[in-house]
Amino acid sequence: MGILWFAAHNLSGFGAHGSAMYVDPGADPLRFLGVLVERGPILLWGQWAWPPAHLHFLLSAGGQRALWWMAIALAVFLFAALLPIQRRHAQARFLALGMVLALVPAATTFPSGRLLLFAGVGAGGLLALLLARLLTIVRDRTAQALPRRLYSASWPSSTWLGQRSRSRHCWERSSGSSAACAPWLPACPATPRSRIRT
Repeated sequence: MGILWFAAHNLSGFGAHGSAMYVDPGADPLRFLGVLVERGPILLWGQWAWPPAHLHFLLSAGGQRALWWMAIALAVFLFAALLPIQRRHAQARFLALGMVLALVPAATTFPSGRLLLFAGVGAGGLLALLLARLLTIVRDRTAQALPRRLYSASWPSSTWLGQRSRSRHCWERSSGSSAACAPWLPACPATPRSRIRT
């Protein structure tokens, strides 16, 4: 369907010609590849970070280069952060592919946040999966560390309570002269035949 639309669009004479702001991929594909390399990272930056992408148009040449390199660094960081998720979840690969492909037609004009509607669908899903992974890591590490901390904090009191329980729950067996403890407690020393009163 997309190929048919693209062919009908070009054969009908539509598109941009001789414009410094808009580039028609069908009429000038080589020039479009050049602006895609320039504008694609800026659009990705505008989707995930601040300042917004449309400020790129207002910056000086040096500012535009600095923002472009920052966008490249952000792209590398996102790739590294999302790679484990994409290996596990097919929906993450689908969302990432959709986000990247949505940036291609948006690069036909100067970068702007209004062009990121469809890319934002994929980015929103990836952000949700990334946050879920981070929360899972924090939960697992907390679950591993908490029992050890609780045991360390409760060991003195549990030892004292155990000794008190042994002295309070020993009683004389009805069939002999030795003392026994409750089944859920450790063995107690022998006690007189008379019941221990507490």
